[in-house]
Amino acid sequence: PSQFDSLGIQDLQAMYRWAEYVNMVFNGDKFGVLPFWPGKTKPQNSYHDPHGSVIEEKDNLRDLGVQISSDLTFSTHIEKVVAAATQMVGWVCRTFRRRSRTLMMTAWKSLIQSKLDYCSQLWSPSDQANISSLEGVARNFTSRVAGMDGLDYWERLQSLRMQSQERR
Repeated sequence: PSQFDSLGIQDLQAMYRWAEYVNMVFNGDKFGVLPFWPGKTKPQNSYHDPHGSVIEEKDNLRDLGVQISSDLTFSTHIEKVVAAATQMVGWVCRTFRRRSRTLMMTAWKSLIQSKLDYCSQLWSPSDQANISSLEGVARNFTSRVAGMDGLDYWERLQSLRMQSQERR
């Protein structure tokens, strides 16, 4: 193993000793390794949980509801956020026949925007494709609000006193 490999293994062993010292138990089934190595050749080593089982390498990991991929992007997470928010837009539109501004904006702020905003400071997208997919949720929703017929997206945002998802 390289110098960095042994440091990682030593760090894990130190955590395991600390956990034992404070009477804490780790659940090895929830462990995962997110492989990332800046060089061309990734070292071949394995990490072990406190019980000695090999920790499985994964393409992406979820922590506190946020997914990160092995290429250190949040694209998978953004796809899931957009899908959940789109599903909620559909639910709101199926559930409420009235489409008044007050009702729709209350639903937006309480049910949909909260899904789009959760931990967004961490996964804030910088590429246009992810920004467009997030913006598409708001574009779809604002087009369904009563009185928005004939207005383009930016006019709808202004009329509803909303900011674009990119600006938020």
